[in-house]
Amino acid sequence: MADANDTTAVASKTPPIGEIATVAKDITMPAYGGIMRSSDEVLAAKGAGRGLVIYDDLERDAWLYACMQKRKMAVISRPWTVEPASEKPRDKKAAERVNNQLAALDFDDACYHLLDATLKGYAVAEIMWAVKGGEIVAREIRPKNAHRFLFDDQGGLRLKTPSNTFQGEPVPDRKFLAHRFGAKDGNPHGLGLGQKLWWPVYFKRSGISFWLQFLEKFGAPTVLGKYQPGTNVDELEAALARIAHDAGVAIPEGAAIELIEAQRSGTGTQEQLIRYMDEQIGAAILNDGGAKGSGGELASSAILRNEVRLELVQADSDLLSITLADLARWITYYNDPSANPPRITRTIAEPEDLKIRAERDKILVDMGFKPTLAYIQEHYGGEWELSAPPPPIDPVGRKSAAPSAEPNADLSAEFAEAAAADATPIDPLTQAMSEQAAPAWAAVLDQVRAIVDRAESLEGLRDDLLAAYGDLDATELARVMALGFSVADLAGRYDCHTESNA
Repeated sequence: MADANDTTAVASKTPPIGEIATVAKDITMPAYGGIMRSSDEVLAAKGAGRGLVIYDDLERDAWLYACMQKRKMAVISRPWTVEPASEKPRDKKAAERVNNQLAALDFDDACYHLLDATLKGYAVAEIMWAVKGGEIVAREIRPKNAHRFLFDDQGGLRLKTPSNTFQGEPVPDRKFLAHRFGAKDGNPHGLGLGQKLWWPVYFKRSGISFWLQFLEKFGAPTVLGKYQPGTNVDELEAALARIAHDAGVAIPEGAAIELIEAQRSGTGTQEQLIRYMDEQIGAAILNDGGAKGSGGELASSAILRNEVRLELVQADSDLLSITLADLARWITYYNDPSANPPRITRTIAEPEDLKIRAERDKILVDMGFKPTLAYIQEHYGGEWELSAPPPPIDPVGRKSAAPSAEPNADLSAEFAEAAAADATPIDPLTQAMSEQAAPAWAAVLDQVRAIVDRAESLEGLRDDLLAAYGDLDATELARVMALGFSVADLAGRYDCHTESNA
């Protein structure tokens, strides 16, 4: 009895399965004969039957085209990778297969065309399959005009044909990629930036037209002809037409001709309108709010600033990865259905500021660390090789001359004999101290040796060292004191050794 009650309770808690508010039932998305129509109001009002072609026309605007190029290039300039679904051998093999196929075709170019969806709402590309070496291969991804396609009320892609332009024909499975941008509420057409850009471009073009007319008025004033009743009007009009080309004209008697100069009042100009519309275009495409100002200020800031925000690049790349997941799934399905398809992604990150890294590396070097050659090449790029070591420092802190490429054997022998004759037991330790110390310590060593030479006792040596280096911190002062007493100790040992031999 308890089991039956439990079963009934579970059954009563089962949530509704399946979608109720489907696209087919959406009253805001008109569907005729099972074919969805775009909800883009600009296409409906201004398309005049041309459809997405009006958005192609937008790219004739140089500034809009440049902004769209910047946004697309910000994505495809990033490196792409194929990540296996897991560490299982089958999944890793599937990822390797997809990677090799993408590397063999112009993958970035295909992604560039799919990103047309950013402007139009959706973009379509056809996969050209082939059999190569016993493997099903995507040998090409061909971009197609999105205007040739439409969607049914289930979101399925259909191709318009000459014999069926209204409903189109269904396309085969795993044949066409459909990339969407701005798709809301399951709208298969998406909603591109063209809807937001159409009006700024329209106003900009209108402003340019008025601006050209205005400049024409300044260049050639309007000609006004006045005539009295009975005057031959045809002759007067002919005279007005000749004014633009001839130096002198003949007019009927009783007629008069005047030139009306163009005049302007107010602070607003067509140029400001055009620059403002460019600012709005840049804000919509690049997510750049632009700058406030007028004239040169807008030219130097709002229009010339064209960096794409990093989060915008990441969003475009993520949307593209969702579409490309279909391609990875299809390649895997045709070649190894038991494997999990990999994921195609792009690495989106801010370029590293090498100046900051260099400053940090310099601090580490000053602390006593040394970077490897591999580290330098990895982070700074370019061709590098280890430089020659600095010449050794002699006991008094002077840099020794570099050896000659072809030394004289006789002179070298004489020099070696002289050096051996003058050597003392202190010299080897002093030389070692000099080589191990930083160049800045060479001068310190000279001064310490001078203090040792004139010291009459260890207490006097201590006081002299404190007087000379008392301003150093405890660590560095300890090093100086240890160096001084070591030199004094060895000097005393040498004196004792010399007296006993005498």
